[in-house]
Amino acid sequence: MLSKKEIKILSHLRQDSRQRFISIARKTGLHKLTVSNITKKLQNKGIIKHTALLDFRNMGYGIITSFALKCQQKSRLNDFLFSHPNINSLSTIKGNYDFFAEAVFRNMKDMHDFIEELDTFEIEDMQQIHLIEDIKKEAFMTSNS
Repeated sequence: MLSKKEIKILSHLRQDSRQRFISIARKTGLHKLTVSNITKKLQNKGIIKHTALLDFRNMGYGIITSFALKCQQKSRLNDFLFSHPNINSLSTIKGNYDFFAEAVFRNMKDMHDFIEELDTFEIEDMQQIHLIEDIKKEAFMTSNS
């Protein structure tokens, strides 16, 4: 369980991870050294990981689609999806499907080519979900606590 101080710091980092510790200290009423120490502790625990959030549409990938897939050849399909350059995220899931994959494509032809590749895996069932617009994204723990 996270402490109130940790949650405050995480909330500010979620809003802008590039802000300085002194800025977070001013906003939270904590000492700069406290912010630094807690941040390092959260990094060591693997709670904070540094990565860039990309805007795929601004990069020319206008098609963002999620796939729920069921297949008998789970290992082979996992290897294919894991190594495919258009797959942004891949999860195993419980229920009627085996995998949930988010994919990004430049255009419909690229997505169609990907689906044709999937046909070689004897997919038992597939659901596609096309993302039209992000309404809320990366918002968990972003409010000031």
